[in-house]
Amino acid sequence: MVGPEDAAKHARFSIATAEVHLALLEDTVVPHLGAAGAAGLTAEYQLRLLAAPYVEHNDYPHD
Repeated sequence: MVGPEDAAKHARFSIATAEVHLALLEDTVVPHLGAAGAAGLTAEYQLRLLAAPYVEHNDYPHD
């Protein structure tokens, strides 16, 4: 069983991680999606890396 303090610590870490991923996505990926050349390919690769933890879960809706 996980205690309330450990659960709260994990939740804070999860939120901080999500905020970092969102900032990365908004600042470095979204502006380059669909771009030609290396910038577009890198943006697509970064997006796939950010999505990977969610795509790997079968219960998460994805294509």
